[in-house]
Amino acid sequence: MSGMLTFVEAVKFFENIKPGIEGAAAVGSVLASTAKVTVLVIQKGAKLISYLIKPSKKERGARSKSTKGTKGDVAILVEISRVLRKDVALFLDTQKIEADMIVITNIDHAKSSTEFLSPDDPNAWVSLVQEFTAAINTVKAEVGGARYHIFLSAPLPIAFGLGAVWGTVDEAVIYHWENNTYWPALPISRALRMSNKRS
Repeated sequence: MSGMLTFVEAVKFFENIKPGIEGAAAVGSVLASTAKVTVLVIQKGAKLISYLIKPSKKERGARSKSTKGTKGDVAILVEISRVLRKDVALFLDTQKIEADMIVITNIDHAKSSTEFLSPDDPNAWVSLVQEFTAAINTVKAEVGGARYHIFLSAPLPIAFGLGAVWGTVDEAVIYHWENNTYWPALPISRALRMSNKRS
């Protein structure tokens, strides 16, 4: 089964969530569990909620042995400005990267829309970045040692704040959307902090 089909299976359950973050289940609860996919809530705050979308062990085992990724690949989707899931699932399929998906979002699933932050309320922006910190700590506890693939759709100040929170300790690849596909644009590692000395 492809990641795209796993995504489609998961979306059926997202569509049934009551509007807003308040309508989502409690942290640790399984929203959906079928023969194909499990969707569970891993972090919940006032602004953001994080879900883990994981193919079943049977589905994971049925995938081609020629895939680049392993169960150690995790795609982290930060959905603040638009919904990314379908595009990311399609990209992972075409690249044959078998990855669990962690969706960190402020999306109202009933409307499939985001809740934009007010530019005159800096506390809301700070709060969102702090919630991202909590979500990432939970993600690392869930899937420590994974290869991270990060897909962002967020206003620039939020993206910068999220980058500051992530730092360069944990390696990852940040993807850029252009020409209707994603490109692995920026590898994150400690090497980014090294100065380029000229002789």
